[in-house]
Amino acid sequence: MKRKILLLILCGVMLVAITGCGKNKSVKEPRDWKDRYFNYLSYMIEHNPIKIHKVGFIKSKVSDIPIMYVQEESTNVEENNKSLSYYWIKDDKVEFIHGMSGNNYSKVKYLYNVEKQKYEYYDISRMTEDGLLYELLERLIQSWTEYEKKEDFGIAAFDVLDNGTIRAQYNVSGGESTELKNVKKHIDDVLIDAGIEEDMFEFENDNNKFRDNIDKLKTEKELVTEEVKNRVEEEINRIKTNPKPINENTQSFSTNSTTTSKNSNGISAGNYTIKYGIYKSNVTEYMGEFGGEYTIKPDGTFSYTNTWKDYDGNTSTNTASGTYEVRYANMKEIEEMPDDYKWVITFTATSYSGKGRFTDPTSPNDKYYNVDSYDITGNNKFQASQYENVWTLVN
Repeated sequence: MKRKILLLILCGVMLVAITGCGKNKSVKEPRDWKDRYFNYLSYMIEHNPIKIHKVGFIKSKVSDIPIMYVQEESTNVEENNKSLSYYWIKDDKVEFIHGMSGNNYSKVKYLYNVEKQKYEYYDISRMTEDGLLYELLERLIQSWTEYEKKEDFGIAAFDVLDNGTIRAQYNVSGGESTELKNVKKHIDDVLIDAGIEEDMFEFENDNNKFRDNIDKLKTEKELVTEEVKNRVEEEINRIKTNPKPINENTQSFSTNSTTTSKNSNGISAGNYTIKYGIYKSNVTEYMGEFGGEYTIKPDGTFSYTNTWKDYDGNTSTNTASGTYEVRYANMKEIEEMPDDYKWVITFTATSYSGKGRFTDPTSPNDKYYNVDSYDITGNNKFQASQYENVWTLVN
C-alpha cells in the first residue's frame, strides 16, 4: 500500500512539472518575439544601472524577426552615458548587436535616396573630422551580424561636411566598404528628409502596453504618406531646376588627383587641405625629441622649434628652418615592396641646431638626415607612418 501511495505522489509531482500547473511554476515561456524582447528589457533595468527611454523596430534581411533599437541611459553619473543600442533574436535568444554611446542619442532617419529612387533607413551617429557620417542602416546591420548573403548596396555612406557638401561616397561590393569617389554635391540633393517622424515609443515596464505599442507602429508604407510623397516630389523638382549651391571654398577632389593647388588659406592635397600656420605634435613627454612645432608659411618655407627633456631630465632645444613640399609620392621603402602612393608633406632643413630632429647624418652617405616626411591623413593633419606622432593645426 505504501508503495502505491509513493508511486501516486511521484506521478503527481511529474504531472505538475510537465503541465506547469504547480504554485512554484518558473517564469512563463515567452509567447512570441515581442515577449522575448520585453523580458530582456525588463531584466536589463532590474539588474543594471540603466534606464530605457524609447524603443523602435526595423525590418532587416538578416532576420525574419524585426531588429530592436533602444535609447538607453546609464544611471551612473558619467560622460557619454546615452546610447542607441541594437538587438536581435538569434536561436530564440535576444542578443546585443551593436551600440553607440555619446552625450546625445544617435538618430535613425527614414530618408529618400534620389539616386536610388527609394526610401532607406540611415544611421546618423558618427562624427567625422568635418561633419556627420550618414550610413545605410541595413548595411551596418549586415556588417554587425556578419550576414552571409551580403549584397552590393551601391552607395552605402555619405561623409558630409558641416556646410552640407558631400566630401566622399563609399561603395559596398562583396560586403567590403571601399572608397568609390569624391563628388561635389550637396547632401540635400541626394538624401531628402521629407519629415518622416522617428517611429519609436516610450518604454513602460508593462508587457501588455509594450505589445500594444508595437502593434501601433506604422509599416514603412504607412510612413510614406501623401504629404511625404508631395514633399519629396517638390524637392526633386527643386533639385532639377535649382540645386543647392556648393561653397566654392570647400575643397573637393577626385581620389585620382595627383596635383596640388594653392590659395591664400593653404594647399590642396588630394581630398584634404593643409592650411598655413603652426602645427603641434601630440607625442608624450617621453618621446619629446620627436615632438615640437612646425610653422608652415605661404612662401614654401618652414621653421621648426622643440624644447624637450630626456629620461635624465636634461633639457634641450632644437630649431630648424628650410623648405617644404606637399606631394603625391610612392613611399615604399624597398624596391621589392609593392607601390605605396600617398599624399605626404616633406620638410627639408637647410639650417638646424641643437640635439634632435634634423641633426647630423649617421653616416657620410646618409643624404636624408635633414629630410622629414609625414603622411597627410586629414584636413590640417599629418602624421608619422611608423610611430604615434600626429601634427595638427593649433594657430
